[in-house]
Amino acid sequence: MISLDVGQGHPDAAVAGSSALDVEAGALVCDITDPAAAGAVFARPARSGTVRAVIHAAG
Repeated sequence: MISLDVGQGHPDAAVAGSSALDVEAGALVCDITDPAAAGAVFARPARSGTVRAVIHAAG
């Protein structure tokens, strides 16, 4: 699982909770309005495996 947010606090909390459940997780910080940053984030799963789900929980 990759947790993504504009700040570090929320992704770190998601990783901690997932790790407690034996889920492999990582945290990334990205301003999704920055095309270069968003492109780098979305290229990452292509290098590491198949994307199986996307969950959007902004707001």
